[in-house]
Amino acid sequence: AVSDIAAATDTTVCGLARVVEGDIDAAIDAGVEMVHVFVSTSDVQLEDSMHATREEAKERAVDAAGVGDVDPVGAGVGMPTSFGETVKAVVEATDARVDVHTHDDFGMAAANAVMGFENGAEQAQVSVNGIGERAGNAAYEEVVMAVESVYGVDTGIDTTQITKLARIVEDASDIPVPANKPVTGRNAFAHESGIHAAGVIENADTFETGVMTPEMVGAEREFVLGKHTGTHSVRKHMVEAGFDPTDSEVRQVTKRVKEYGA
Repeated sequence: AVSDIAAATDTTVCGLARVVEGDIDAAIDAGVEMVHVFVSTSDVQLEDSMHATREEAKERAVDAAGVGDVDPVGAGVGMPTSFGETVKAVVEATDARVDVHTHDDFGMAAANAVMGFENGAEQAQVSVNGIGERAGNAAYEEVVMAVESVYGVDTGIDTTQITKLARIVEDASDIPVPANKPVTGRNAFAHESGIHAAGVIENADTFETGVMTPEMVGAEREFVLGKHTGTHSVRKHMVEAGFDPTDSEVRQVTKRVKEYGA
C-alpha cells in the first residue's frame, strides 16, 4: 500500500520507523522519500519495551541519525506547556530536524502538535479523524485548521476538501466521526440555541470562531430546530420555505417547535 501511494502522488511520502535497521530498510524499500525514526526515552519503555539501557538507546538513535529525528509522546501524557519545553530542549540540543508525534489520551494531541511547532518542530505526524492507537493521534483536520486559521500559515493544503476527506475515511474505517468533533463533526457548524442562532444570523463571527468558516472546510452552516430554538431561526426557516410570516405566526410556530423538541 505504501509503495502504491508513493508511486501515485507527487506529495512527499514518509515512513515511520523504530531505530531498528530492518524497520528503516523496509520503509526505504517501500519507496518512501523520507523516514522519521523514533526511540523510546522513558524508563518504563526502555525497560519493558526496548529492553535496553539508556546508553544503548542513545547509540541506536545515533546510528539512525542520518535518517531523521522524532520526539514522540508514546503514552499521550504530555501537557502543552511541558511538551513545548521538551521540544524546545531537543531542538536546541540537535542539528537534526525534529518532528512531533502526539497521542490524544487526555485530549491534548492537537494542542501538543501546535506547541511543537511553536517551539521549533518542523513537522507533526497527524491522522485524519484522529484515528490511531488508544484514544488516537493528533487529528489532521484540527492541526491544519489551527495552523491555517489561527496562525495564518499557508500549508498548501486545499482545506475545502477536509470535510469530504473526513467522510471518506469515516466510511472506509467504519469509525464514526463524533457529531461534536471540532472542524468535521456534523454539529461543528450547527446552531440550535436561540441566542447563538440569532447572533450567527446577524453575524457569523458572534458564535463561530471568526477565523474558520464552514466554507473553508467544505461544510455548511445549519440552524437546527429543537427545544432551544428561538424566533430568529424559525423565521429564517419559514422564509426559506417560501412563507412571509408575521411576528405572531413566528411566535406560534416557535412554541410548537419547542413542544415537539422537548
